[in-house]
Amino acid sequence: MDTEKEVKDYLEFLRNVGGKSQNTVDAYRRDLSHLVEFTRLRSISLEDFTYQDARQLSGELLSKGLAVSSTNRMLCALRSFFSYQCSHMRLKSNPFARIASTKRQRRLPSVLSEEEVSRLINRDWESYDDLLSLALFNFFYSTGCRLSEAIDARLDDMDLEARQILVTGKGSKQRWCFFTPRCEQVLRQYLKLRGTLCTDEQRWLFLNSKGKQLSVSQVHCIFYRTKEEMGLTKQFSPHTLRHSFATHMLDNDTGIRLVQEMLGHSSISTTQIYTHVSSKRLRDVYNASHPHGRKSDE
Repeated sequence: MDTEKEVKDYLEFLRNVGGKSQNTVDAYRRDLSHLVEFTRLRSISLEDFTYQDARQLSGELLSKGLAVSSTNRMLCALRSFFSYQCSHMRLKSNPFARIASTKRQRRLPSVLSEEEVSRLINRDWESYDDLLSLALFNFFYSTGCRLSEAIDARLDDMDLEARQILVTGKGSKQRWCFFTPRCEQVLRQYLKLRGTLCTDEQRWLFLNSKGKQLSVSQVHCIFYRTKEEMGLTKQFSPHTLRHSFATHMLDNDTGIRLVQEMLGHSSISTTQIYTHVSSKRLRDVYNASHPHGRKSDE
């Protein structure tokens, strides 16, 4: 069995049968490229790939000094690939079945304060690029959308009068996201200026100054530039605004199940990380406010 061919077939399966997004398929391709290279250098076929080979490949991945989350993602991709081969009767056993993922301490996500968000979504603008940035910041914080959901958002799926938009998330699942009055106001200003850049045939909501759909790298550049301009020292990315959206909703007594629906999480356990953030903030307030909770200055 040719490893490279089998990997290509598996990626096609993920895309066409598994319903995985292009971003997910690309991630699997990158992760499985390590397997392709490993077998090529050693002239090993998939039928001859053993548990010892799996351990050696796992060790090589760990030695690269990657983040634990990255290594675990690669191991997950390898397990899934071999499991697919077994389920289709191409292999008898999964050599990665006994390879455990590395345990890691889950980090709390970076969150902006409500004051920082207020500064961000009320920035002045002079050019189209300024207004595009302002619209993006308002959109991310108002909806809690992922980056891929925002750049793939379409005009046809938006109802500004009702202040809502239908987005497509992971696994091609769709959900309604909602706009604040401030977000609606900025989007109306943005759409008016956007109309001077493109024809009615361009249906993507967010366009660059050339009238083309925004790319992931362009959005990251916008966030990097704004972080420098605002003097932010904490992590600042589209996901930071998604984290901030969820945390602030919970801080203002929104039920966790509702936040789960608004974020498009399939599992409540994914949403629960934000309860830890809110609990930490509550403890900080407690320690700062309770007369016996404050640390002595002596």
